[in-house]
Amino acid sequence: MACTISTLNDLAQLPDSELVACLSGIRSAIHRAKRAHADAHAAGQKEARPFSLISYEWRPGQSSRLGPRPRPDMPIDELGLRVSISSALKEIGIVYVEDLSEANEAELLRHEAIGVRTTARLRDVLQQANLSFREPASDEERTNSVAPAASSAPAN
Repeated sequence: MACTISTLNDLAQLPDSELVACLSGIRSAIHRAKRAHADAHAAGQKEARPFSLISYEWRPGQSSRLGPRPRPDMPIDELGLRVSISSALKEIGIVYVEDLSEANEAELLRHEAIGVRTTARLRDVLQQANLSFREPASDEERTNSVAPAASSAPAN
């Protein structure tokens, strides 16, 4: 059952169990609307009006842990990753989902904040965006690559 969120009171009426997911959905909707507004403005399709988002249509139970379906141009900040993971990815130049496809799992696993479970989650994100990690370039990288099911290392 969908409900329209147009005021803080509407948001306050949601059960606590749905609040975080709804806020995540609102955040993603704002990012999409801002991007669409900026694109339209750059293309000269809109007058110089300020950005506006009047309401959000919330559909409980349809959100995933990762929020909306990942797209190649989606910022990694919208994936719902822990701050330490997002920061580690940004340090190595990964800002958008498509940037993940230029890295391989072995490179990511070298970072303290990124473990086997995180790379598995990022692999799922890439698959949803019809992308994949870059294949290891050398035999050494292949050897250092960790298979997700074979690892017994602590996960993060």
